[in-house]
Amino acid sequence: MSRQPVDEIIEKLEQEGANARSRRAAERREARWSEKAERGRKARRNGREAERRVARLLGGELVPLSGALGGSWRGDVRLEAGPLRLQAQVKRTKALATQRRWLDADGSDVLVQVDPGEDTARGLVVMRVETFRSLLEAVRRGDAR
Repeated sequence: MSRQPVDEIIEKLEQEGANARSRRAAERREARWSEKAERGRKARRNGREAERRVARLLGGELVPLSGALGGSWRGDVRLEAGPLRLQAQVKRTKALATQRRWLDADGSDVLVQVDPGEDTARGLVVMRVETFRSLLEAVRRGDAR
């Protein structure tokens, strides 16, 4: 048996092995990317569902493309109550335990959070959605005082 065919066979096997390794690596990479893509799609789907539910509950309308266009199309949900035109940003999160505890501590309706290093006017107002809904309905009826 000549040495040529053996060398060719070994080279061919090495190439096939390298191709198989490359193919397996590509399959693993594709699986990771498809898992990430699926998680991203699921997060967007869940976020959009939360936006729909908030819009329905508060009598608002969804903003196309979740505000990605910016300008007058910012935010996730548009709310109108009398002269008020509000843009709402909807976030679906589990990180609300501290705010809920603060609201429940003494039965407050509104929590105002102020950063000690900032102007008080830049603070945030936090309230339950039902409280906010009641406030919007009162403004819509003209009962707000």
